[in-house]
Amino acid sequence: MIDPTAPELNYVVVAGMRSPGRATLTGVKVPYKYDVQEGYGRSGATTTFRGRGIARFTLTIDLWLPEHFLAWAAFAKALEPPKASKPLVVEMRHPVLAAADISAVAVESFGQPEKQSNGIWRVTIGLLEYRPPRDALVKPRGAIPSPEKGAPLTPKTEADRALAAVRAELLAAREAAR
Repeated sequence: MIDPTAPELNYVVVAGMRSPGRATLTGVKVPYKYDVQEGYGRSGATTTFRGRGIARFTLTIDLWLPEHFLAWAAFAKALEPPKASKPLVVEMRHPVLAAADISAVAVESFGQPEKQSNGIWRVTIGLLEYRPPRDALVKPRGAIPSPEKGAPLTPKTEADRALAAVRAELLAAREAAR
């Protein structure tokens, strides 16, 4: 859970270095991927969960004190595009990122400081989550077939056994009504 009064919400830590000024993260969402198979001329579809997508979000840093600008030069170096000797991604810590299970990012776009009407300088940085790939494909188990469609599956859980008992009662009531 995120504490709205926590001072850690006002900065990010990149590769062990605290950001200058005030940092704000926006658009941090965890996307999920599904393969949706729709039949031609039919309503409904089957879905297959294909894993977690890559989050895209924005880091905005506001600078207003002279010491913020001095610290900005060193902090911006940590976010520079990759070179042969520098990794493509950096570790980033913030309570909002921790809640979304994001710990490493790549810089997608890097804006330059822009002066706002209130005198504060603002830098906008587009970020991509970094997560190494891992298997995540999950197909649905399917529905338990009706007795008219073939032999039912053997109940495995308590809920399956309860459903089988109710179905048996329904079939018995139908037979008794005939």
